[in-house]
Amino acid sequence: SHMGVSVPVHPVNMSPYGDGIVRHRYNHICEEHLKGIKPTAADQTFLDSVEDAVVRLMVDGHLDIEVVASELCVHPTKLRRRVKTITGLTAHTFIYIIRLRKAFSMLSFYPRFSFLQTSQACGFADNAHFTHAFQRWVGCSPREYLEQKQQ
Repeated sequence: SHMGVSVPVHPVNMSPYGDGIVRHRYNHICEEHLKGIKPTAADQTFLDSVEDAVVRLMVDGHLDIEVVASELCVHPTKLRRRVKTITGLTAHTFIYIIRLRKAFSMLSFYPRFSFLQTSQACGFADNAHFTHAFQRWVGCSPREYLEQKQQ
């Protein structure tokens, strides 16, 4: 992957996106925050395992650091430190990026899903929280994104 951190390729993690500003914003989510990271094979395996755990757990909304760490059989402090060392991000931000990437992919691949279904599948407490997060990180609302994608 060109952002240094590879993403397993299956539909929910692939990332087709619209042109222009939305594409730029999506790249921003994935790359601005992970720019210049060239993890070792062991670090990449660790990041992949964090991502896999987050994807498994987000359907139930259990995404605090303690739950993710428990799923990975590591101490929460070790999870925080290792993610920070590898990515330069807090574990919380890294998990947030994984969730938003999944939401972005769901909107791209499954546009007929309701925003509520998408928000729940990505572990957001409610649709308003999801819409606010998406707007903040992507620069437009999920609805605006879908409208722009259909043009």
